[in-house]
Amino acid sequence: MEYVPFEYLRSLRITPSYIESTVDFELDWVGEVFPESIISIYADGKLETEKCFCSQKVTVKLESFRSWSPNDPFLYTVRITLGKDSVESYFGMREFSIIHDSNGHARLALNGKPIFHTGLLDQGYWSDGLYTAPSDEAMIWELTEIKRMGFNMLRKHIKIEPLRWYYHCDRLGHGITEGRAIFEADMKNTVMLLYNTVSIAVWVPFNEGWGQFDACLIAEKLRKIDSLRLIDSASGWHDQHCGDFQSRHIYYKEYHLKPDNYDHIHALTEFGGYSCPTEGHMASDKLFGYRMYVDTQSLTTAFDALYRNEVLPSVQLGLSVSIYTQVSDIEDKINGLFTYDRAVIKLDSIIVSQINSELRKIGG
Repeated sequence: MEYVPFEYLRSLRITPSYIESTVDFELDWVGEVFPESIISIYADGKLETEKCFCSQKVTVKLESFRSWSPNDPFLYTVRITLGKDSVESYFGMREFSIIHDSNGHARLALNGKPIFHTGLLDQGYWSDGLYTAPSDEAMIWELTEIKRMGFNMLRKHIKIEPLRWYYHCDRLGHGITEGRAIFEADMKNTVMLLYNTVSIAVWVPFNEGWGQFDACLIAEKLRKIDSLRLIDSASGWHDQHCGDFQSRHIYYKEYHLKPDNYDHIHALTEFGGYSCPTEGHMASDKLFGYRMYVDTQSLTTAFDALYRNEVLPSVQLGLSVSIYTQVSDIEDKINGLFTYDRAVIKLDSIIVSQINSELRKIGG
């Protein structure tokens, strides 16, 4: 519980404009009279700019700024003083958009340049806490290891994490595709909760038809709530040809990029799911996987072949996103890069890093 003055700042909405070199702040103030206030922006602890204001909306101009990206996840600190209340937050200068390459393919773009999203499906389960990570250090370790292997994004699957997790993604440079079965009553609250997260690039309202209804209408309403991010309106199945992606989930069979007549970004948003049992680190006697391998060497060989035979050749044809299943084992699903207890990394990290380096080079 936090002590606050009688009049205080209840919430803060931060909207960077990459093109205009500005940052908009919307403040929800509790009190009868909005006080004369000061907003201060710092870069690496040094004061960059300061502005006095006396309304609940203020725009601050940055004469020059440092962009946020997975390679350089630079964050500005902002301090707002309102009467007797003072709050501190942060933001990053970035822009998510769609551009077209020389062959006319729609590409995911960050700060006006193409970026290939190579990532993992992340369901956020832990062996000793289920939906709760054992510690802040555990979250940091996992995100750092994923980054070390060359991945630059995560597809958060049907879960909202603690805000601390999103902060670590922001500062470490992980792009996020945020997905859960969103119904209209919850959609606005979800977006408002995570709106200030720098690293969220894409919203996913529906996955594989789970509770899917009026996907195009929901995508349109979602765009009105947040026009700064892209939308994968129906990840995997039942594409209604709206949103920004042709989003496919492919298991058991080879992936072949399909032509799209709607000028959408080609995204392979689930695939792989190769499994390998790891004695002493499994939660169940029942084992599941889309393909099963007996040891880490054969698993790594199959992983390498999957990317080189199906994913890498598709990038030149227009593929802009690849999301492998998945971060860690979960109960009987043993198709994670990590074991359920995070004690073992089941793939050769050097091989994985090499593949991701090639993907980012060709696709970016």
